[in-house]
Amino acid sequence: MAATVIVNLGLVGVGRWGQQHYNAIQKAAGVRLVATCASSAESAAKVQAEWGLPCDTDYEAFLARPEIEAVIIASPNAQHYRMAHQALSAGKHVLVEKPMSFSRQECDNLIALAAEKGLTLFPGHEFRLFSLWGRFKQLLDEGAIGQPRFGSVDLRRYPYSSGSGGWRRDPAQVGDWLLEEPIHYFDLMTWYMAKNEAKPTRLYASASASSPERAAWHENFSALLTFEDGAYVNITRTVASFQFRLQIRFTGSLGTLEGSWSAATDRSPDPVARLTLFHFGDEAPQEIEVSQQTGHAYDLYREIEAFAAAIGGEPAIIAGLDGRRAVYLCQAAAESLQAGKPIELVDWK
Repeated sequence: MAATVIVNLGLVGVGRWGQQHYNAIQKAAGVRLVATCASSAESAAKVQAEWGLPCDTDYEAFLARPEIEAVIIASPNAQHYRMAHQALSAGKHVLVEKPMSFSRQECDNLIALAAEKGLTLFPGHEFRLFSLWGRFKQLLDEGAIGQPRFGSVDLRRYPYSSGSGGWRRDPAQVGDWLLEEPIHYFDLMTWYMAKNEAKPTRLYASASASSPERAAWHENFSALLTFEDGAYVNITRTVASFQFRLQIRFTGSLGTLEGSWSAATDRSPDPVARLTLFHFGDEAPQEIEVSQQTGHAYDLYREIEAFAAAIGGEPAIIAGLDGRRAVYLCQAAAESLQAGKPIELVDWK
């Protein structure tokens, strides 16, 4: 039997989300964490003591390590493009947390550079790898509700944390609040609607807040995304609620599929997950069995395994173009909010 190929990983960012990646790497098959990179000497010393791994504070020195084959970038948003570009230029495969960049032109630059170098560029849209939402996709693609015509995602959650050093409160670091979380749901909705093979053509967004300070967060946000075949999806999200409650519903020509995930936080180890299928004409819905061990606390390792598999030549479940599309939709939503009108999606690829 052939030996399993192991990909040597370097991890950039050792904060809360970096810790999540570290935990996931311990569970993932086909990878080995060999080095890390932190933003301060204090963080580096802590990582070296607790994880037993070398930790650089100089990113160029980190990339120069010959043992690193692939890099996971879990740093604040504003650093993603620069770090991904440097890593690709240094010949490293890249898993970069969302957003890939603040602009679609920079996303195009990363896609072109990865293609030129023959490297894997894997945007961190991990919801696709969660077992609950992956099963939802599988049922849609199998025709469980026929041709999807309408989809909705509704998130109710507690306010965001400030992030290490308060970077999530800094517009220059976060980019836009749309890039921090709604970007995931734009990605999921277009992924689910891919069965229609129809392009999204128009986006209309609105937002409100309980105070001027909260308005900058798009505290209450909604977006209507229309496709060229007349199908559409609706995305709503509030960060003025409690716990973390995500519900996704799709209706098609044969019925409705509904999934839900709720817990105290988005990283909780004890969520309640449900998946329900209803066919027109049935007297009662069908409860589909799903694992309760799904979500960030359990499934992030699947993303890392998928990244390693893509490096090994398997089709990537998430590609650079997907990251570019998600950024584009967030940009269009921001433009719609500012203009107060729908935006035509003329730059969809």
